[in-house]
Amino acid sequence: MPLVRSKGSGNMVVNGAASSEGLSFLVLAQELSRSYSKVDISETTRLMVQKFSAAFGYEGAAVYVLDAGGETLSLRAAHGIPDQVLPAVLDISHPDLLPVLSGRAHPLSTADSFQPSLFESLRRDLGFAEVLLLPILSREEVMGVMPFFSHEKVVLSLEETATLSALLELAGVTIENSCLFLQQARHLSFLQALNDITKVISSTQTLDDVLDHIVRLLPRVLDLKGCTIRLLNPQDRRLELVAAFGLSREYLNRGDIASEKAVHEVFSGLRPVIIHDATRDPRVQFREEAEKEGIGSILSVPILAGDSVLGVLRLLTAKPRVFSEIEIDLAVAVAEHGGIAMKKALDYRRISTLLAEIEQQEDFLESIIDNVNAGLMILDHSKRIVLANSRFLRQEGLSSEDVMGKYPWEILPFLSSRTFPLETTHAGEGGLVVEDRGKGTPRHLEISAVSFNPPGRGNNYSVVIIRDVTATKLLESETRERERLQGVIEMARTVAHELNTPIFVALGALDLLEEDLPAESPLREDCQDIRSNLTRLSGLITRMTQITQYQAREYAGDVTMVDLERSAPEKRMVPES
Repeated sequence: MPLVRSKGSGNMVVNGAASSEGLSFLVLAQELSRSYSKVDISETTRLMVQKFSAAFGYEGAAVYVLDAGGETLSLRAAHGIPDQVLPAVLDISHPDLLPVLSGRAHPLSTADSFQPSLFESLRRDLGFAEVLLLPILSREEVMGVMPFFSHEKVVLSLEETATLSALLELAGVTIENSCLFLQQARHLSFLQALNDITKVISSTQTLDDVLDHIVRLLPRVLDLKGCTIRLLNPQDRRLELVAAFGLSREYLNRGDIASEKAVHEVFSGLRPVIIHDATRDPRVQFREEAEKEGIGSILSVPILAGDSVLGVLRLLTAKPRVFSEIEIDLAVAVAEHGGIAMKKALDYRRISTLLAEIEQQEDFLESIIDNVNAGLMILDHSKRIVLANSRFLRQEGLSSEDVMGKYPWEILPFLSSRTFPLETTHAGEGGLVVEDRGKGTPRHLEISAVSFNPPGRGNNYSVVIIRDVTATKLLESETRERERLQGVIEMARTVAHELNTPIFVALGALDLLEEDLPAESPLREDCQDIRSNLTRLSGLITRMTQITQYQAREYAGDVTMVDLERSAPEKRMVPES
């Protein structure tokens, strides 16, 4: 037979007739049983506060469910009482809750000498005289508490108390089932999030992509207000903000957080640090800014890569919140996986920067090599060509494909394998000079080489320089020709000067002799022959002074002499007599 209590009455009605406001406990149990399969506990808690209070003659009720962290009780439903006057969170360490959380019912009556402080505001503001606080159990484990409120004192019989306790335990099983389902769903969501992050960090080498994915994914999975990542600058070891989501620019620019005690705790202990209320916790440096931003709790997790501390991952909520163990584990796992990815991305960035610098240095070196005023080859330890500058390619009329990997003597016929190994001292300071007659006009080439051993390489390399010294050789030949011509000219002038005087004297004496000879004297003909020869000799002397080039002719055997006809102009100079 159902037990029914009239509202506001302390008497049980057991005659089988229920008032219009009474509820059948059996029907109520059936409704609770049907809600057992529900995933969302909101329907169960709504049914409890509305129908339990009416069934047992209370004017209002509330349901507080134990949070996943096991440190607080959160308000899930209320009936007959304005939500704003009920505390949103109850601390399990409150003295009024200790008997209840131990599994024992604990009636809190304001009319008793014991004055509870847990719901003092309801007595003061709403005038409630009776508060009954009962545990919500499931398999002898406390799932939450349910306070009942009344302006008049309500006394329950033992049967009523037992019935209410049984209903609360049935509700506790339903709540536990819903919580377990939600917890498993969240676990699955967390694993999926971790899997997503793992895929991202394994498929990208860009640091910005890894950071952006983490700060955007965690707020969605953990229902956060925002998320930030700060990394340590390797130069000055200062924390630099590198990624953020869900937070205003004003808050992000609030100042350096490296001096915050909470941050020191993260790095000193290398463990997660939880700030339950960021607006009041003294470990937070910018509490006013946190309150203005609307930040409740902060979870800080170190970002590690092996033994190296890279930075800190911070999760921020909109309201004070107790992070569950699985939420903390997810944040730690993300920080660990992210740390590996960040280390890889940082290494990739450093390697890319180094390669870029090496390429710039190579381009610079190649530019220098190409501007060397000589053909240049670099040979490896096997004497194969590994580099040739543009001057060498133009000089020999070749392309890079023609020379790379070849032996020098394969592309330069004037060389031979016996020429190598070639050292700078092989043929004196000027190197080895060879003559190339394979391209029509003979070329004189000067070849020199030097060996070197690059750092970090075990094999020797050789730098071979080939200079076309044909013009130099021609200049040297012309210089020698000019020097020889200058000597011939100076000698001819000297001889001419020394011979001119006696010839002029002889011609003068011959003139005097002819004046003294009779006209019919046979000696006059001899004098004419002498004059003719002296005149011819004077002309030759004059031509000697007019030599402008050096031309030789064979005389006898290996003897050569100056070809006066070709070395001096054709104009004949006859000295005045």
